[in-house]
Amino acid sequence: MIKKILGVIMGIIMGITVVGLVPVMALDDPVCSDPNIDADAKEIAGCSTSSPDVEDTLMEKIKKVLNTVLPMAALLAVVMIVIAGIMMSASMGDAGKIKRAKNMIMYSVIGMIVALLAYAIVNFVLDHIE
Repeated sequence: MIKKILGVIMGIIMGITVVGLVPVMALDDPVCSDPNIDADAKEIAGCSTSSPDVEDTLMEKIKKVLNTVLPMAALLAVVMIVIAGIMMSASMGDAGKIKRAKNMIMYSVIGMIVALLAYAIVNFVLDHIE
């Protein structure tokens, strides 16, 4: 029963992740690159009115991907901690299940720390590239 619930929760999380990444994957909007569309329509669509270099565009794409993935990683870590807490309270004193739940919490926290460090390092590098 718990395996089915965990499977459903993981499916929901994966679905949210895929839906959240769709805007990031669609960064090269054809409206913005179409020369036949006037500047006002491009501005309404959220296109940049300036002409950035290729490096600036790549850096912005990296930042957008990072700014999309980090909140999802945080959400996943919180959900995994909650699931581990439920597993721990439902373990009924079984030492193996308690150890598994503790490891799940520990790995979730470690994963979140790694994600935050990756975010900090990438932003530091991108801010200092000229």
